[in-house]
Amino acid sequence: MNFINILFCIILDLIICLGYGSLLFYLIKIKYFKKVNIWSEITIAGIFIVGVISLFLNFIIPIDSLVANTITLLGILLFLLFFYQNINKNLFFFFLTNITLTIILLISAEHQQDFPWYSLPFISNLNHEKISFGLANVQYRFGFISLLQYTSAAFNNYSSINNIIVPYPLLSATFIIFCSKCFLEVKNNLKNKISFLYISLILIFCLIKFNRLSIYGN
Repeated sequence: MNFINILFCIILDLIICLGYGSLLFYLIKIKYFKKVNIWSEITIAGIFIVGVISLFLNFIIPIDSLVANTITLLGILLFLLFFYQNINKNLFFFFLTNITLTIILLISAEHQQDFPWYSLPFISNLNHEKISFGLANVQYRFGFISLLQYTSAAFNNYSSINNIIVPYPLLSATFIIFCSKCFLEVKNNLKNKISFLYISLILIFCLIKFNRLSIYGN
């Protein structure tokens, strides 16, 4: 894989997820989302919003290149709409940290081993056909899928076919950042020892186990 291309894909997908996640936060009346450092929450929300949009569209049409490019362009426009006046050093640091973690997971994780057997055929079907009920009866592998496959299908845009593998490590990296932020916030409040212990255990689990993404499925 070309490193520059992968780097571009990660940055582009982060921008798209932040765009759609910000739209969700705006619609549910979270007015402070642009002023508070909750980039990880917005990104996680954006990943699943893209998947939900793809799922509903797939009832009518395939998630082909035209649909994927439209979702991509709308995500970029949403990002510019919500953040063109709010790009600061905190957002830049989040991008840098997330990109670094995502690249590390892409290099070290072993999820690519079974990706061509399970996820890739289903994503290819999403890109070429509208939703097919009973598809798992044709091939049982199509039953081992999740909303992330719909996100990957939507990310299969003009920029690169490598985009379809980015949502998996991107979600994992963002979740690690979210847990780390919670850990730093709770450790300063030792009155809530149960929360501190709980978040600490989750963070330890993520750091140890997320290098083997495929063992946990989607």
